[in-house]
Amino acid sequence: MRGKLRRNDNLTSEKTLFKQTLSNLRQIILCSNATPIRRSIGRKYLCSFCTERFPSPAELKEHNLNEHFKDLATKERKVIDEIVKCIPRTGKSKTSIKLDITSFTCTLCGSPINDIAELYKHLKSTHNGLLHTDIKNLMIQFKFDSDQLSCYVCSKEFSAFSCLVEHMNTHVTNYKCNECPSAFVVWDRLKDHQKKTHNVGSFKCTLCLKVFKTKTKLYLHGRNVHKKGETKCNHCGEAFPTRWEKQKHELKQHDVSVAIFKKVKCDACEREFNNVGSYNAHFRRFHLMERSHKCDRCDMTFFESRDLKRHLVKHGEEKKFVCDFCSKAFKWKRILREHLRIHTDDRRFKCKRCGLGFVQKITWRGHMRTKHGEMV
Repeated sequence: MRGKLRRNDNLTSEKTLFKQTLSNLRQIILCSNATPIRRSIGRKYLCSFCTERFPSPAELKEHNLNEHFKDLATKERKVIDEIVKCIPRTGKSKTSIKLDITSFTCTLCGSPINDIAELYKHLKSTHNGLLHTDIKNLMIQFKFDSDQLSCYVCSKEFSAFSCLVEHMNTHVTNYKCNECPSAFVVWDRLKDHQKKTHNVGSFKCTLCLKVFKTKTKLYLHGRNVHKKGETKCNHCGEAFPTRWEKQKHELKQHDVSVAIFKKVKCDACEREFNNVGSYNAHFRRFHLMERSHKCDRCDMTFFESRDLKRHLVKHGEEKKFVCDFCSKAFKWKRILREHLRIHTDDRRFKCKRCGLGFVQKITWRGHMRTKHGEMV
């Protein structure tokens, strides 16, 4: 009985939080140019108030401001009657409320605003707004001020909006898991996580009868082994486990390209890249010289965490990877593999200008730079 009472009490508090959040959301939309995003499907962003879909957040924002919020009176009526369309109706939201705050301003006085927290302070101090400021934040915010999807808090970049939404759980940590570092914006996401990840039992695959300890492991098995949720090529019907693999196939076999595969040329060094994401990473690494990962044992800094992990091996003593030919030992297995090419005379890196072959890529690059004046 006590457990039941606690669950009921928790349900009541979640419903109260939902109502207070809805009240705040009403004020945000009435008093600012923030626009809600229901969700994304593929590369389309869905309007919260109608069935329209748009290829970019900017077009969705323009649609909202022009069609649904033409003036304050229209805005008021829409907010009262239809605002619940942008969030689940249950009182226990499984999904967070997603708001586009690009070029954020107060529409009552035109003041520029940085984020929702600053808007709350501004509305209370300047316009006597009635807001709930002592509640958990169920809203996550996005700024689409560049071509690359990125987190407005930490600037980390993403290839899909769904990945960015998932990442925001690291910044809005309302509900934390007691068994691992994971945290979530909404309560039900935490419950789903605990049920799938930490609920240990016997979960049997219906296709091959293998048994797994958690539902997450069973799901990954089904996706990777049996290709559940696979996507098919629109031209030949071949199936792929991910949309990324399908798109690469369509580009190679059917010459059908999408925006992520359009070639981009670097203006600084004239290198060409197969997509915008690769170009952005290159530019930040080699031209902006971003180095946010610092070694705590020396002064070295690195662009990616995996580069730092490789570097940390240098501070260790053990060399456990030994060459069978000459007994030379290495700290990294990757270096041993490269070393073995010397014994097998594997000159896989060929110069297209003079035909010379090289064992290591770095040697080939040095040759191309010094002998032919090319940066590769």
